[in-house]
Amino acid sequence: MTPLSAAQSGIWIGHMLAEDKAVYNTAECLAFETGIDCESLQAALRFAVAEADCLSCYYSSEQAEGIRQPTALDI
Repeated sequence: MTPLSAAQSGIWIGHMLAEDKAVYNTAECLAFETGIDCESLQAALRFAVAEADCLSCYYSSEQAEGIRQPTALDI
């Protein structure tokens, strides 16, 4: 387990204090006009998740401070 960085800690504390927990949630919808190559899309998603630590970690508040635990994702 790794302690949160200063920036991550600030966001975590803000999230814990906020009544509206969805303040940092985002969504995206992609519409394809033609067929897609599923294998290429899966490879691109695996690459993106591997490059962004925040997408492959579990964030916990079991202690007084937030912690992050890398986890394996099945994409």
